[in-house]
Parts: sequence; C-alpha cells; structure tokens
Amino acid sequence: PARMSASGIGLQWGDPRLSITTTRKIDPRHAYIAKRLKDAIGAARERISVDEFVALPAVARRLDDLCSAGGVKKLMFFLQKKETDEKGYDEESEDAQQEKLFLTDGYDTKLRGKCIFFF
Repeated sequence: PARMSASGIGLQWGDPRLSITTTRKIDPRHAYIAKRLKDAIGAARERISVDEFVALPAVARRLDDLCSAGGVKKLMFFLQKKETDEKGYDEESEDAQQEKLFLTDGYDTKLRGKCIFFF
C-alpha cells in the first residue's frame, strides 16, 4: 500500500494503485532531480524506474511545489525495505526484502535505509 504521512505526500513506488495516466514531457527541473536520485540509489536503479516514479502526478506536483516560490522547503526520498510489524513479520515477506523508493515529509516514517534530500 502507499505510504501515507501526516501531510499526505508519502508515496511508494510499486503500489498497483499508482499509475501514470498521462504521458507528458518531463520538466527539466524534474529531470535533474531524477538524475540525482538515480546517482544516489546506485545499483537499485536497475529494479526501480525513477523516471516513472518522478512522472507520477502526485510526485510531479510535489516537485513543482519544491521548485515554486513559497512552496515546500524540502523533499525527502527514502530508499529502504518495507516496514514490518513489531515482531518483524510482514504479510508479503518476499516483497519486504526489496527496497522501495518513496517520497515523504519525514515525520511519520523512520529512516532505516537511504535518504535523498532536496531543499
């Protein structure tokens, strides 16, 4: 399921409910951020389509907000394994071993992997 944070911006790549509904040319500022994300996640980029993730309408809106005057001051992308319950169990144990890329404000999600921070 999608990661939801206090501000409602948490999105996790791989959620079947998230899909690109339109094909649009990527904004050069978004392309820059996608390039930096690819550089930061290294080998995981073979499994994760950063360009598609950045093109998701909800993510693109948050990137637009970051780039606008008076918009948000920071965005954080986390690359980490899915959270498990207190006992360490996860319903999708095979899926839990895969790192996921998601956008967060950082308030509701504990960092247990890599954080790529834009300000």
